[in-house]
Amino acid sequence: MAFANLPLPALRLHPPVPINMRFAERDTTIPRGGGTDGNSPVFVAKGAVVHYSVWAMHRLPSIYGPDAEAFRPSRWLDDGLRPGWGYLPFNGGPRVCLGQQSALIDASYVVVRLVQHFGRIEARGGVFRESIALTLSHADGVKVALWKRM
Repeated sequence: MAFANLPLPALRLHPPVPINMRFAERDTTIPRGGGTDGNSPVFVAKGAVVHYSVWAMHRLPSIYGPDAEAFRPSRWLDDGLRPGWGYLPFNGGPRVCLGQQSALIDASYVVVRLVQHFGRIEARGGVFRESIALTLSHADGVKVALWKRM
């Protein structure tokens, strides 16, 4: 299996943009989500605003299982999870985030350099508290201790 094609598990529970919206430029329908069973189309009138929460979608038990709130990276390999449009940390389709590749490359570079330079990294903060706004961040900052590699 090609690991390069696997999603980053941390982005499921902590998507960079947790809440988003779209404006309808013309009358359209969303294929599912309406009716008593949630499988009927939903009409969206021209000019309407559709808000959606990637944060909530990434925690749906119907997609990620009964332990959807748990950080369990093995679900991608062991369970063979392929959520398709149920995993959108950078959105998708024609409106995908233009900075996605840059953000992933930058984050990867920083992690590699930290591992190369420091022999040990230890979390020093308390419990993770989210700050959800336009972007998601750590409400209390990230506190770590670093030990130089010998």
